[in-house]
Amino acid sequence: MSELNNIVIVGASVGVSLAQDLAKRLPESHRVVLIEKNEHAFFPIAALRAAVVPGWEDKIHGPLDNVFAAGSRHVALHSTEVLKLGERSVVVSKAHPELGLGETIPFDYAVIATGSTYANPARPAGTSAQDIVAGLRKMQSDVASAESILVIGGGPVGVEAVGEIIEVHKDKKVTLVHSAMELVGEGTALHPRIARQLNAAGVRVVLDDKVDLPQDTVTGPVGKQKFKTTKGEEIEADFVWIAFGSTPNASLVASADADVITSSGHIKVLPSLQVPSSKLSHVFAIGDVTDLPENKMIANGWRHSPIVAANIVSLINGKAASATWKAGPAMMMVTFGSKGGAFHTPWFTLGAWSVRMAKGKTLFADTFLAKLKAD
Repeated sequence: MSELNNIVIVGASVGVSLAQDLAKRLPESHRVVLIEKNEHAFFPIAALRAAVVPGWEDKIHGPLDNVFAAGSRHVALHSTEVLKLGERSVVVSKAHPELGLGETIPFDYAVIATGSTYANPARPAGTSAQDIVAGLRKMQSDVASAESILVIGGGPVGVEAVGEIIEVHKDKKVTLVHSAMELVGEGTALHPRIARQLNAAGVRVVLDDKVDLPQDTVTGPVGKQKFKTTKGEEIEADFVWIAFGSTPNASLVASADADVITSSGHIKVLPSLQVPSSKLSHVFAIGDVTDLPENKMIANGWRHSPIVAANIVSLINGKAASATWKAGPAMMMVTFGSKGGAFHTPWFTLGAWSVRMAKGKTLFADTFLAKLKAD
């Protein structure tokens, strides 16, 4: 296998679609090397439900053993972290001699699909599958034991977290605090529909205000105490859920060329999704780690895959990388438990029934797990 030219993809949750697309299109001289630092690929979209609803802890992550068909020359490495990105190679945390791969893996092209780090539980509790399950089960237990829950952040994450809590634990006192006047993003037209559902569920909603929290506060039990907002509201809770904030996982690129990192920490990309760096001329980036002006959703990362696949194949064949990203319509679907929510498009806004039919039941977790298996 050592004579094969490698196309390295870093990050399986977003990168698996690209890996499978490339596996169908690459010439026999090339192979995909998909690298994931965790034992399992993790699906953060459904993590809020998995942190509340027993049984869901096994539905949002899966192994990489079957990403490629049996006997394929393409390989998926789990429990392997990329430590350094070079112009034409990556350094990883451990060698895989059985695959002809050492700790330094050369590549023809590399794709950074590392996503962003979100507040717990929308990130793995550890690197092993056992860690993921244990972390989610603990949070399920902690939520079930809580009497009063304070959710901070009224964007999609906060609203969806409240929806999951209320559907399973209708007796809980839940307060949602948001720093803006409109929930789930100003200008999306979702606020009235979401606000009505929160009110009907008995959730206390505090808008245009912030909670005074110790800087090191994380999601979890806090013991019964009273919190104050900047406007003087008083909220009693024994569990706090942090539902805001994310950090792009761009450190590999930043270490190689800090000039292609934006002030927000995202990776700059060209319309071809190549990184505009003479030091990283063979590197692409996809997903919410990029600076593309679109909603940072895993589905958008999957939609980047055909563009990068086409461009890599073109470059291998001595042609230009001519496939380009174009902004799609800005849409947002926010669930409120399995039966509620709202859906915004540039043309119309729909209520709970549309979300229930399209997303509420499965949160696309079944789609994600299906992607981890070769066609």
